[in-house]
Amino acid sequence: MPIEFLRIDDRFIHAQITWGWTPILKPTQVAVVHDESAYDEYRKRVLLTAAEPILSFTKLKILSHKEAVMDPSLRENSQEKTLLIIDKPSDAVFLINNGIVIKSVSLGWMSERPGKTKILGTVYMDSEDIMAFRELIRMGVDVKYQATISDTAVDAKEWMPVGKDEG
Repeated sequence: MPIEFLRIDDRFIHAQITWGWTPILKPTQVAVVHDESAYDEYRKRVLLTAAEPILSFTKLKILSHKEAVMDPSLRENSQEKTLLIIDKPSDAVFLINNGIVIKSVSLGWMSERPGKTKILGTVYMDSEDIMAFRELIRMGVDVKYQATISDTAVDAKEWMPVGKDEG
């Protein structure tokens, strides 16, 4: 089945995922796609520890971008119900451009960093992030901001910064 729920959250697995999203969505697997975590044993151990509360009813995969596009469980014909977690919108564009079908994006947390500007609530972006979100919208992906599962989702059209060529 296509990825019906992709979460952008640069904290990856934390209380909102383990106690909020996962029990409601009931995925058969949670996949974190992040090169640094996939290639770093310490980061993997941290993610596995954070995921312990959900491992009795779902699998956890920590994949590089290359592994993700090669993983049959992330393909449209898979029977897995996947909660996919990435840390930036350009990763979603990459996955789609490499054959992963994604219908919607839930934006949760993009941390404050040098060169990034606060867009709303828990989200800081730079021009690359904004361009990637615009590309996702052009691709027909439903993009919404929802910090926690109890918050009302807000469509990107309501918070996306307007570009010079847009009205």
